[in-house]
Amino acid sequence: LKANIDISALDRSMRDKLFTGKMIMLEEKIENAAWPRIKFYKLLEVDTEEFAAFFSDFASQKDYVPNLITSEVVSENSPDKVDVKYELNLPWPLSNAKYLHSHKIEVLKEHHFKVSWLMLESTVADEVQGYAEFVKFNNKTLWYYENFTRPKSSLAGLFEGSMKFDTGKSLEITVQAFESLKRDNSAKLQQSINLWRKRVSNSTK
Repeated sequence: LKANIDISALDRSMRDKLFTGKMIMLEEKIENAAWPRIKFYKLLEVDTEEFAAFFSDFASQKDYVPNLITSEVVSENSPDKVDVKYELNLPWPLSNAKYLHSHKIEVLKEHHFKVSWLMLESTVADEVQGYAEFVKFNNKTLWYYENFTRPKSSLAGLFEGSMKFDTGKSLEITVQAFESLKRDNSAKLQQSINLWRKRVSNSTK
């Protein structure tokens, strides 16, 4: 089965690592930007719809994303617009980051889903945009995650390395949180799946 996520940017060594379950990161330099656009690929032994549903249960993200203390859906006209208010705890002496993102959920084709986000307001960034795709691939799920942040701080370039590390770590924790939930609290996961199906069904009406 051929995936619908383009992996042509990955060389043979990267593909070998991808197919053994490793997370692969690429970056794209953006002109006049302190941080690059970052791209992650990971092949998961999970059900595609279940993982996409878990990822897009925005109100539950605070339960597992490191240092995230608020993730509240404040407005919804799903699947095209789900606005979520976030607050992220930053280390002293920095103030907490507060931001509002709008999300869109799409079924591109059977077993191929996309969740995209765009910053509406933020105390720490001038621009944030990205998306994740989930596609069934040989009874596994190929997960692609892309994000670009244009930080407000003139010192942001100093933190590029930690930004990339923290993003990758957060994605790995997302996978672990999904696996734990599926193992220990299938009823809660089913709530996420039901919410996903309700949101997606709106697009066909």
